[in-house]
Amino acid sequence: MNIVFIVSDYSGKAGGIRTYVHTVANALSGLGHHVTVMSPVLTPPPGARYALSPVTPEAPPTARRIALSYEFARALRVLNRARRIDVVEATDWGMEGVACLGTVGAPVVVRLHTPNSVVDSLNEEGRALDRDAVNAGENEYFCTARFLSSPSHAMARLFTERWSIAPDRITVIPNPVAIEEIATGGPATPPPIAEGFQLAYVGRLERRKGVFVLARALASVLGVLGDARAVFAGHDTRSGSASIGVQLRRILAEFPGRVRFEGRLEHDRVIGVLGASHLVVLPSLWENFPYACLEAMACSRPVLASAGSGFDEIIRPGVDGYLVAPRDPGALASALIAARSADLLTMGRAARNNVVRFDARTVAYLIESYYRRVVAAWNQK
Repeated sequence: MNIVFIVSDYSGKAGGIRTYVHTVANALSGLGHHVTVMSPVLTPPPGARYALSPVTPEAPPTARRIALSYEFARALRVLNRARRIDVVEATDWGMEGVACLGTVGAPVVVRLHTPNSVVDSLNEEGRALDRDAVNAGENEYFCTARFLSSPSHAMARLFTERWSIAPDRITVIPNPVAIEEIATGGPATPPPIAEGFQLAYVGRLERRKGVFVLARALASVLGVLGDARAVFAGHDTRSGSASIGVQLRRILAEFPGRVRFEGRLEHDRVIGVLGASHLVVLPSLWENFPYACLEAMACSRPVLASAGSGFDEIIRPGVDGYLVAPRDPGALASALIAARSADLLTMGRAARNNVVRFDARTVAYLIESYYRRVVAAWNQK
């Protein structure tokens, strides 16, 4: 098949969507498909085995992503004339595919990562200049899209409840993880585990990721566990006029030298942080099917995360990780203290065995089968 992914930002700062597209594109290329990633910002991770196609839109920042969709539609029609496209995949986050639905001569799958309006509500604010235009158009975009896929049942339920999307319109296929590139023996071999009790948080410093919940929990835990240390690895953001990183440092100011803020790291260094830690802590207020969790487990590290969202579909509590109520620093602190006396190495091995079911090649076959059904349905219209 000839498959095209359209992405509004395919740079090193693009987070989970970039990881997903790169992992799927490489895996599908390995199955013999011709895969192209189309974006105005193209800096793929090392080892990309797929084609790249730049677009150069001109649009004001207040309508950037929607205007980009029209440029994608134009570029896809040109590409389709040169080499027939079988499937296009777009994201939900920026409505990049809205102008492509029914206009490019190929089916468009909208992949549900986390919609812009959901991100804004969890952060209790919006930052993108075009957020109002994107949020206002989401209902039409999602209800018009004929093909929707989701990494988790949690996200599918959210769409069913929030946008009245019929459950049978959404196909659930988990996010894949490139285990051989992450686990011990791969090109990003984790370093030896740190001394003491090292906790790692990986992700943007955002309210929706539960970083304030974690900081308040750590303020209790570090006072009780003298050998505990914490690492925050992720890009800083702002809340209003204040840096979230600065706010977190203030909460944890009485523990100098025991809390480290690494900022944004290259992927290999992120894997290093995960592999050097005893426990990875991801206390998001809500999550879809996060790569930080998958990659931590691929590094044989247990994960302590929030219950009630996509983590529930990955972690087996008490076996390879822990789930606690979101937004509850006390519950998180208690779980962290309890984890100090657990057999985390055994739990880590169980985590590695568990995450194998999401290996990229295994999931690629599911995606391939789904795309073939999409093509068959499209051709029967």
